[in-house]
Amino acid sequence: GAGSTAASRASDAAVRDLAVGQPDTGAELAALDIGYVIVPQDSRGRLTAPIGRTATLAMVPAQTVTVYRSTLPTGELTVYAPGTIQPGHGTPLPATAGAADTVLPPGPSGRTLVLAEPADAHWRATLDGHRLTRTTSFGWAQGFTLPAGGGRLTVHFVSTRRGLLLALE
Repeated sequence: GAGSTAASRASDAAVRDLAVGQPDTGAELAALDIGYVIVPQDSRGRLTAPIGRTATLAMVPAQTVTVYRSTLPTGELTVYAPGTIQPGHGTPLPATAGAADTVLPPGPSGRTLVLAEPADAHWRATLDGHRLTRTTSFGWAQGFTLPAGGGRLTVHFVSTRRGLLLALE
């Protein structure tokens, strides 16, 4: 869908920016939940210098590859304060790819929950059983508007095939 096309463009742009040493590339990577960049030994000479200019990536000692670790918070599921949706500046919550069942800490109304997943109408999120309103963040990522307070947060992807199989059962 449109979300996955936009996510592919965001991913391509992040890789391109990383290869030329754009200083804000770490934020692009954080939005994609990329916490590490590994440069193979045979391309180390071509990529190490440009990547080293990215202020939000720190080199990690390694033997046969060059490894950079994001200094920004990354996560599959991230909460952003009202009006501050900037990649790498949110608070990650526990999640796995495709699902989450966690406690959302209390906070103000207007926060945004952002998944490191392309926007898609099949994503569902509830807070204490109440369905959250979908939104799109960064032009490609699935987001949800959070009410004030906290509670039990669940996020999952409902595929039409799974729904059809459940209906047939």
